[in-house]
Amino acid sequence: MDFNSGEVTIHRRLQVLAQEEPERPAFIFWDKNLQRTVFTRQEIWDKSRKCAAFLRRQGVMKGDVVCNTLVNSQERLITTYGVILAGAVLQHGQKFLADGTDIVNNLQGSRCRAILINPDEEKGPVGVLEKIKYTDNKTGNICYEGLPCLSHVIYVTLGNKNNSTGLLQLLENESNFYVDDKVTEDDIAMILTTSGSTGFAKLVPHTHRTLAAIGENFYKLFHMKDDSVFFNDRSLGWIAGTPVAYNQKGVARVLVDLGPGNGKVEDLGSLIVHILEYEKCDTALILPSTTQAVLDHLDSVEKHKLNTLLHAMITGGGPVSRITMGAIGRITEIVANVYGATEFGAICGLDVTEESKSTFENACIGYPAEFVDTKIVDENLRELPLGKSGELLIRAPTLTSGYLDNEQINKQVRLADGWWRTSDIGHINQKGQLFVYCRKSFAINHKGFTHYPGWMETRIDRHPDIQKSIVIGIPDPVDIEQICLCIVKFPESTLSAEEVHEYCKSLFLTTEKEDITPMPKYYLFFESFQLSSVGKIDRKAVKQVALNRLANHDI
Repeated sequence: MDFNSGEVTIHRRLQVLAQEEPERPAFIFWDKNLQRTVFTRQEIWDKSRKCAAFLRRQGVMKGDVVCNTLVNSQERLITTYGVILAGAVLQHGQKFLADGTDIVNNLQGSRCRAILINPDEEKGPVGVLEKIKYTDNKTGNICYEGLPCLSHVIYVTLGNKNNSTGLLQLLENESNFYVDDKVTEDDIAMILTTSGSTGFAKLVPHTHRTLAAIGENFYKLFHMKDDSVFFNDRSLGWIAGTPVAYNQKGVARVLVDLGPGNGKVEDLGSLIVHILEYEKCDTALILPSTTQAVLDHLDSVEKHKLNTLLHAMITGGGPVSRITMGAIGRITEIVANVYGATEFGAICGLDVTEESKSTFENACIGYPAEFVDTKIVDENLRELPLGKSGELLIRAPTLTSGYLDNEQINKQVRLADGWWRTSDIGHINQKGQLFVYCRKSFAINHKGFTHYPGWMETRIDRHPDIQKSIVIGIPDPVDIEQICLCIVKFPESTLSAEEVHEYCKSLFLTTEKEDITPMPKYYLFFESFQLSSVGKIDRKAVKQVALNRLANHDI
């Protein structure tokens, strides 16, 4: 597709898809009670235009930043498109801190003018705004402390609850349609947020053009076809959960409805198995925790595999776990290990099959997608030869122009000729395959030598009793940092710290060059590792627990 044409705007794509096959399923929602709701392409186009008209009456104008805080639901999907068709910029809102400082920080950074809130979500953003709301003495207007741009709080009821009419019911009675036809491919369509692993989340703007390019990469790396049925229950506000594959290729998307009365799904494995088999999904994005739930359910009903295997199951966000490998032949034919980030989407992938999994190298993420350039550089940004480890730089049409309102960081990550510093450490082998070990910030400085946890964890995880390991640095007054190995072992394992120590001695030098050996000093067992909001292991949280345990001599 020509990313330089007006055909790539989300407005135009929704219209074209509805014109081509109006009755074809576009989005399919399942709730925990196995209720199925289907939106056709025409319904998406109509409901989104009605939502745009509704939002315009609420005061939303072209170019306004509108934060959507709704959970994955039918209402979230329609408001996602409605905001964009209204000519506004969609900001994906997230609240993970109890005091709400994270979402307030994001609203400040984007100069958000309107916010969509579920009034029935007591612990959500509605409570945060109530605490900072006040009435301006001069104008009598409702204002919010620290948020001078916020002028519209729009309450969106999910379903029909407490005698309140839900948004979808309101739209049924809406007679007006609206589409801002002045939008161009270089207008910002969405503002996404990073995971916030280094503090408050950074704001990442994407234009219609970059989202179109991201959709093209998803389509190819996720093994999609035009008639694919794609299961993906990731948040619509996460880069891998945004509906870019539908926008670009019309691929039908299946997801779990977390709307009214649904809440947490108790038996996730059973629900996912039912959905995958009923819909005959051929590709799916499933995280390791969900994969384990599916495998556990299959075991509980004494069923070896799905009735029809997925062609491809997509994973990413870290090394491929043994759990994910166990899905080959039971859930899927192929595991596609995909590398990407909020700033540039998915740009690289490697397929693992039953035949190739015995030779798979865990840090390998395969070959870059079409139109993606990569190189490895040293600390002075000089390109390194093949096989040498350094920081990964990328250049791609999917790349954001930079973080919103954060020029200081932009100067550090945006380089000449379109290159972007990922802060990920890796190398490129002689075949041109890319390997990524870890974030640069996770590096451990032990006695003046730098060790990267990723390649260490890859080797440690080969132990048959170790389900997952995390290597972290513990501050040390003499050696700068000591190496601490955090371990989750398999449930039936009796593995001891002494046995792990002996195993590590077989992996790392202990007699030569003692100063540079990455041998751990501390060994800590965990029941499980805390996950971040996007399903990755939260290394900061793991490290804090480790620090607390070591301080209390809880080894």
